[in-house]
Amino acid sequence: MTIKYALLGLLAHTPRHGYEMKQEFERIFSQMREVSAGQIYALMTKLTSEGKVSCETVEQKNSPPRKVYSLTEKGRDDLMHWLECPVEDSFENVRSQFFQKLLVHALVVGSHTDGLTSWTIIEQQHAHLQKNLDELKRHRLKLAIFVNPGEADPRSPQERESTETRLLLLEGAILHLEADLQWLRLLEARLDRLAFLRSGDEMKLLK
Repeated sequence: MTIKYALLGLLAHTPRHGYEMKQEFERIFSQMREVSAGQIYALMTKLTSEGKVSCETVEQKNSPPRKVYSLTEKGRDDLMHWLECPVEDSFENVRSQFFQKLLVHALVVGSHTDGLTSWTIIEQQHAHLQKNLDELKRHRLKLAIFVNPGEADPRSPQERESTETRLLLLEGAILHLEADLQWLRLLEARLDRLAFLRSGDEMKLLK
């Protein structure tokens, strides 16, 4: 899970101070990742230096001043680019990081998402995985010809074993991608049950 974009998503919803960001992060993303106050402040310092977050010191009655962080246009552009780009292939990435992306999108919906919807994000991810699956299947077909040449095989036993191993690894990658594609379709079919992903109503995350 990417802490950076979770925090940018929280700031896209409204400016926040560090402790508030930690509370909201734990409320929304606690099942996916833990974060410490030190991690948040270190990341805010880095994002501020990059111009993606602005920081304002706010005076308080009977309490020390607080630093309140806001998302800049540069930070919003970075966040939107991340939302629009498919998650790179990995059994763990597609399941955890992609779902995080939907949660962050729910925070940003209604505030400069340029018409980007949960369905759009799912379809983009599906197209990305399908393209990679098709490519792996083409490689599998080529390897299968070498595994079953249909005539005397001039290769050494070591070369044949290497080809078999590569074919097995390809089969594993194909099965993972097919499972991820099936999971995306399941998610899409059940999206109407996940109101917070459709509407961007952050409060529904609590229900």
